[in-house]
Amino acid sequence: MLRSLFNEPPRIEEGLILQAGEAIQRFSKRLQLYNGRQRDGAPTKYRRIELWTNGLWMSLNELEQSVYAAGKYAERIHKTSLSDMNDEEEQTYYLHVYYYKNAFIRLFSIFDKTGYFLNEMLDLETEKEKPRYSYFTVLRQMQTKHREEELSKMLYSLKDKYDAPLRKLRDQRNFEIHYMNAEIQDDLLHLYSRYGEKYPLENLKDNMSNLKQGLEVALLTLEAVFKQSYRRIAE
Repeated sequence: MLRSLFNEPPRIEEGLILQAGEAIQRFSKRLQLYNGRQRDGAPTKYRRIELWTNGLWMSLNELEQSVYAAGKYAERIHKTSLSDMNDEEEQTYYLHVYYYKNAFIRLFSIFDKTGYFLNEMLDLETEKEKPRYSYFTVLRQMQTKHREEELSKMLYSLKDKYDAPLRKLRDQRNFEIHYMNAEIQDDLLHLYSRYGEKYPLENLKDNMSNLKQGLEVALLTLEAVFKQSYRRIAE
């Protein structure tokens, strides 16, 4: 969808997005068959899981598109300060920021949804330990309850491998949501301009590297989760 902004054709399904998509769709089809065979109606748990599965695929698709758009706009930015930009360049920068923020917010939303999915699928009852829990809380609960130990090890390995970019993105997400909104940031920019000071841009290259790694770990995580979940649904 967003590739049309750059007069490009739709995304070609290949690589990690293809692998994750196939794992999700394969699980979804088996779950639909399972739900359809239940004489008294599918258990509420599996109806919810079917809805969450579709929602996770939509969220993953939206994340990939946001990462792509943020990257395309970043490629067009060559100045290191807003005060050095003309109106068109500044607009490009703000479009980059919009999709960049949209992407890292969606990234952690996907992790949260994956946590709820695993909690329900594996009957972990994490909410009894911690009413408001995250994906990472669910990982600890899997380990504590010795559920799907092979999957647990794989997910922990991915978490550790991508720890640095995820921490940076999480800090940015928390800052964006909890500490500073767009209006305050705009006020700061105007304040810099008023006193003739340059507002230096963040390192867009590093930011995009972190974001792309965030997308990568999300794809690998969901592929692993849905491959294992597929095996738990009776044929």
